[in-house]
Amino acid sequence: MKILEKIKESPYLKKINENRYFKKIKENLYLIIPSACVTFWAIYYFLKIGHWVPWDRYLDFGFFYDAGQQFLTDPSKIYEISEFYYLPIAAVFFAFTISPFPLYVSFYTFYILNIIMGILIVIEFNKILKLLNFEKKYIRFLFLFLISNGWFLHRVFTFSQTKLIVGYIIVFILRREIEYRVFEKEKTLRFYFVNYFLLFFAISMALPLIFMAFIFISNDIHLKEIFKKSNVRIYLLIVTILLLQNILFIIYPSLIFDFLGQSGIEWSLKHRSVANSAFYLIGLPEDFFTKLLNSSTIILVIITCLLIIDKKLSLELKIGYFSLSSLFFGYFSGFMLGQMNLMLSLLLYVPLLKKEDRFIDLIKNNKLILISILFYLGIIFILPIETINKYLPITMEFPLNLIFRLRYVILFCGYGIMTVIILFIHYKDIENFAFAILIIIYEFIVLVCTTQLFLTTPGFI
Repeated sequence: MKILEKIKESPYLKKINENRYFKKIKENLYLIIPSACVTFWAIYYFLKIGHWVPWDRYLDFGFFYDAGQQFLTDPSKIYEISEFYYLPIAAVFFAFTISPFPLYVSFYTFYILNIIMGILIVIEFNKILKLLNFEKKYIRFLFLFLISNGWFLHRVFTFSQTKLIVGYIIVFILRREIEYRVFEKEKTLRFYFVNYFLLFFAISMALPLIFMAFIFISNDIHLKEIFKKSNVRIYLLIVTILLLQNILFIIYPSLIFDFLGQSGIEWSLKHRSVANSAFYLIGLPEDFFTKLLNSSTIILVIITCLLIIDKKLSLELKIGYFSLSSLFFGYFSGFMLGQMNLMLSLLLYVPLLKKEDRFIDLIKNNKLILISILFYLGIIFILPIETINKYLPITMEFPLNLIFRLRYVILFCGYGIMTVIILFIHYKDIENFAFAILIIIYEFIVLVCTTQLFLTTPGFI
């Protein structure tokens, strides 16, 4: 004991403890576990396939890599690359960062970049929670644990997607906006340039984010001030950024038609409306999505417009509402950006959570939120249907097979319904009530339609 006391009283140890960098590391040790979780889901794919050569999983990375190489040889033919339907700046970015290197080197560089982006998302989200007065580390840790785990995150790594890069950019921009608001900093032209340049770059790799872009812009320019002279510089800045990022459209006008044609946005919307939604995971046919696409897209546009008009909600709550809406109504973006939408939807709980010193008190005083979080955990952790059937053969029998095939629909509906109910109880205003009723009715219709489809389609049961 005396030896330990002497060590503690050591001047050298005291000097280390007083070091501001050491203090900062000590204060943020809780970030290690969420960061390790991100790394685990990244490595898990290679552990699953049993080797480190992902010959069958270049997929999204492959499209960007090929587009970057095509830019270096002949920029006018970047849309001849199969399934590359993104904006030209995405190809330019890859051309000067990843594509010049051999395929294997580029892939692992990109894979490591994705891991870094995932960890940076954890760090930035932690900063957002601090700015929003979440002083208790264990509460911040719970949020960070949720966003750093799950099959949606694993999917990003498995299919070599750019969604973590996009997610980091959005969280980074949001953190800057909140920081400037909290500390009442004046937004300069440099601030606007960084935010909008990154925002439009993110859109180039995830086209459905154009809806979110309008929400960010409306935060700087209110509808009543849209024709104000002071806003002219922002308009000019946005136009300049768009021109710079899409200068290939000016140099090669034919690229505009390629982008809008079969290999561009038209194919993108058709493909994403069919494949990238939670309902894709239960194997529903294309006709089902076609019927839902028009109504869901219109509803998402209406919700986006309402969020733009609303002056009461803070930016983070608007982004939370939009992300929650995208999970249900964004059939061309909900599943594709599932990890990001789930993460940002948690922002809706920030003003509602009753912060307590003890964990047991936190649970007692936030029971409804806890139920919603359990649905969230179900969404991110529920096993693939093949694994469930393998270890629980009884799930292949009716009606359990129907329930487990519909597991994502049920869990998403539960999460959405609980969230809007909590919001309505807290705010008690007509806007939240209308939003809650809209989601509940729509989810009920989808659940009934999917159940009927399973019961009437040969081979599903």
